[in-house]
Amino acid sequence: MYLTCPQCHSNHVTKNGFNRLKKQLYKCQDCGRQFVLHPAKGPVSQETRELIDRLLLEKISVVP
Repeated sequence: MYLTCPQCHSNHVTKNGFNRLKKQLYKCQDCGRQFVLHPAKGPVSQETRELIDRLLLEKISVVP
């Protein structure tokens, strides 16, 4: 199994310790991106980012 960087798709990946959830961290030697193989959470959608930005500008809490 060859590891590839999710950003630049390079094969120059090394182990880089563990995160606080005890998952193995990897670091790409070409672009410097640090990542885990199977993240617990996925990326945040653009719609959610825009909502958060708007709420922050209006100083409204996300939690009721």
